[in-house]
Amino acid sequence: KGKGEQCKENAVTNKNGRLLDPACADVNPAWFHLTLVNQIGMKQKGFIMDRNYKREVQNQPVFAYRVKYFNPADSDPTIGVPFKKAKVRYNRPGIKGDSFYDPYIDFRSKNTYGLVGVEATVWYTKGIDPDHSLTNSEKDDKSTTLTIRYDLELDAQDNIVGGEWREFGNTSAPSLAEAMAYTHPDHIWLVPENDDGSFWTAY
Repeated sequence: KGKGEQCKENAVTNKNGRLLDPACADVNPAWFHLTLVNQIGMKQKGFIMDRNYKREVQNQPVFAYRVKYFNPADSDPTIGVPFKKAKVRYNRPGIKGDSFYDPYIDFRSKNTYGLVGVEATVWYTKGIDPDHSLTNSEKDDKSTTLTIRYDLELDAQDNIVGGEWREFGNTSAPSLAEAMAYTHPDHIWLVPENDDGSFWTAY
């Protein structure tokens, strides 16, 4: 569920913006989140992302991130609540307990016990317009941010077992403006520490 494919055509989505064709599946948000935490948070090293699944490939180096949590059971969630308040128990239809509307129920891991919503802001380096200079310097480096939303599927021990991109702020009533403006990474990749000429990829 982590690795995906770079969609060439037939990028059909449901009403919640979820891509339906497996050949078009982008990097899963669980895989993306774990890469943020482990590669940048723990190893202090960046990675490359194609930042927009809707357009041509635009590979950008990611070097920093910040996450805030929200409760995915709320149709209009408050961003920035503590993790314990953001995490909600997940109950499938027919299972006794609290339940809520889940637009992604057909795509959940069978091991999902809880959900937590994440709003992540990532900092990445912008491209430099070529001017045929032989060298450049740090002053030429420009950066910007991308803010994305997703939820993480957690098992009974709070291990991450999957996730879904939250295309819209209100999943039960997305607006046309949200549908047109929202994006998330298409694929991510990095060079192994012991570079042998190959690449580690997750489309």
